[in-house]
Amino acid sequence: MYIAFAIVMFIIFAIFGIAILGAASADSSGVGFGLAALLFYVGLLILMLFLFARLGTTGPIMAAKRSFNPFTAIIESWKMTQNNSLMLMLYIFLFTIGFFVAYFILAFVAGLLALASTALAILVGVAAFLPLTMIYALLPAGIYQTLNVSDAEVETVFS
Repeated sequence: MYIAFAIVMFIIFAIFGIAILGAASADSSGVGFGLAALLFYVGLLILMLFLFARLGTTGPIMAAKRSFNPFTAIIESWKMTQNNSLMLMLYIFLFTIGFFVAYFILAFVAGLLALASTALAILVGVAAFLPLTMIYALLPAGIYQTLNVSDAEVETVFS
């Protein structure tokens, strides 16, 4: 689910990024369109973060319950994250920022290594990117485990 949301957000970002760049080169009426497109994109980003926060534990719930019914897992995920949406949105946002910073540092190092050897750059890029991706893919399981513990205070865990 996270991968599908990320792909959708990338496509939307590309469309609105092109619209904003086109509006910046146009006359003054295009600037208003670019600003509206930017605000629309920020709204979509907040919506996607909200959906990540509320529905992100669907997969781990299905795995923990050994169920193949996604609808009951969606309902249970919605109930489980009911009072923690803003904390989870902030947590996911900060985790994503950290992931992209690590990825861009990795891409920079791989780009420097590409000057020496293309094969070495690909090897280092794949060897370092796969663990980063696995950590990011385990994020919903960590959130589920934290929310599923009854005696832990979720506010103190995510703060």
